[in-house]
Amino acid sequence: MRRYNRLVGEPQIGSILAGYRVDSLLARGGMGVVFRATQVALDRPVALKVVAGELAEQKDFRERFLRESRLAAKLEHPNVVPVYDAREEDGELIVAMRLIEGGDLRRLIDREGPLESDRAIDLLGQVADALDAAHAAGIVHRDVKPHNILIDGERAYLSDFGLAKAFEAGAGSSASIVGTVEYMAPEQWRGERVGPPADVYSLGCVLYEALTGIVPYARRESDAEPELPQGIGEVIERAVDKDPERRYATAGEMIAAARECQGAAPAATRVLTDVPGRPTLRMDGDARPRRRLARWRRRRWIAGTFLFWFLGGAIVLIGLVAVVVSLLGGSDVSVSSAIPVGQGPLRLATGEGYVWATSTPEGTLSRIDPDTRTVVGVPLHLGRGIAGVAVGGESVWVSDPSHGDVLRIAVDSEHVLGRIHVGGRPGAIAFGGDRVWVADEAGAGITAINAAGGRILKRGIAPHSAPLRLAVGAGGLWVSSATTGSIRRIDLGEATPGPPIPVGRGPSGITVGHGYVWVANSRSESVARVDPSIAARLGEPIEVGGRPGGIDAGTDVVWVANASEDSVIRIGLVSGEVDGGPVSVGSEPGAVVVGEEAVWVANNGDGTITRIEP
Repeated sequence: MRRYNRLVGEPQIGSILAGYRVDSLLARGGMGVVFRATQVALDRPVALKVVAGELAEQKDFRERFLRESRLAAKLEHPNVVPVYDAREEDGELIVAMRLIEGGDLRRLIDREGPLESDRAIDLLGQVADALDAAHAAGIVHRDVKPHNILIDGERAYLSDFGLAKAFEAGAGSSASIVGTVEYMAPEQWRGERVGPPADVYSLGCVLYEALTGIVPYARRESDAEPELPQGIGEVIERAVDKDPERRYATAGEMIAAARECQGAAPAATRVLTDVPGRPTLRMDGDARPRRRLARWRRRRWIAGTFLFWFLGGAIVLIGLVAVVVSLLGGSDVSVSSAIPVGQGPLRLATGEGYVWATSTPEGTLSRIDPDTRTVVGVPLHLGRGIAGVAVGGESVWVSDPSHGDVLRIAVDSEHVLGRIHVGGRPGAIAFGGDRVWVADEAGAGITAINAAGGRILKRGIAPHSAPLRLAVGAGGLWVSSATTGSIRRIDLGEATPGPPIPVGRGPSGITVGHGYVWVANSRSESVARVDPSIAARLGEPIEVGGRPGGIDAGTDVVWVANASEDSVIRIGLVSGEVDGGPVSVGSEPGAVVVGEEAVWVANNGDGTITRIEP
């Protein structure tokens, strides 16, 4: 497996850079990293952005970045994050800003879900005031999005004017195609000169996301239509009109129109949705490629649609072909032919020299030889409805929710050694600390079983909000709850739970690797990384798309199954970033387990297992 190293030139925690002591990592993005730091001379806490080395090395970028950062530093407004310092020091480009403790708007939405209309409008009203002040000063932001809106209690701050440019009244700024696709105005896509209307467009997109929890244009056709207070849909439609002249004259005017509707009854809306009639790219050929393209990560599909719509021409098609190659890549790994196992859903575990798979509809436990990639003998029939599987203590453990039992199965003879009645509906199961841990899908929490004697040690361990997923590592049993959007650590010895740690929307898989806990959040199409030492999420969610669920960590990367894209994504354990293109597997991949020499993926759509050899 590929090994990841710390980024060259990235400051070490505790080091001094340009008079700032680097205290901890706050976030990492495409343009660089943001640290919590202390300005030594004034003993003042700051947010210190260090630009990525590959950008800082470009002379044109350095000059433009410093010029635009200094331009933004001239803004003085209570809802603009003040810029204290922007310069080049020892080859590093840095920007020091006021430290806002509360996190950004996207994190707030991930944590609490869609905002109430009055709260969303109050917060974005402050952002609108900041934008109008910037426009009055001759500055257009060009990258208004939830990640650039910082929240501290009920105060909102607009940050990151790294793409900002001065504009001349009536003309706008010369624009390259930069920004964030979901919130980018059409004229920005076309590379035309942009002015304040581009920021109004972006703020309309942010208002939609704050009220629905859905990224613009990311709603799938199978999803229910989101609801907005009656009238706000029309406000957003005007804000995101393709013609800048038809949008609101100011950001404040848009918020004022939305405020008039904030108490109205909710109504379904299709604003900012991929609706019939919107120009789309069509690629002729057989049905399979069209199906796969339809399952691209939605945001990148929309990006391609916008490019075709606004730019047109052969150059764009060439660019989209490059995107296809990138998205469907993964040529650096070896992917086996499908191994038939049984009807999905399937669960997987590795241990005692084999890969073990349960089929819930067929009620079977199959033992797969990792070398021959075939099922050994005849699958063991345990009864329809069996669920999770784990290996440990020289046994295989299978949960049976239909009977409220945990089954202990001999590795060699493959016969049932015993049934342990735990009650309820046992589901997810894990082995750690010489104990078997099983989650109850009926809401009764976690049960701990002594593996040696099969005796129940403790019942009803929190959390109780099902569905739950389990993983062992980093000194404990880690439990994710899709209902609460949080995880807990359970002590392997005392079997006592710790406090909940928020991780995002719809946790559907959990693993431990490189000292971190990694959680796949299906609703936000991202992976959260939690640092157990501080019991908090580290940095921003890692966007992976495609309804992630199954997840497991190897020695160098985390493997994440994307059910809606028939693929597996890799995330560097050290870098915390997506590495390479998706690896295509079978239909609707779910469970993922990392074995000694390969990664195994359960394909629920066609009842097979895929072997990936890095």
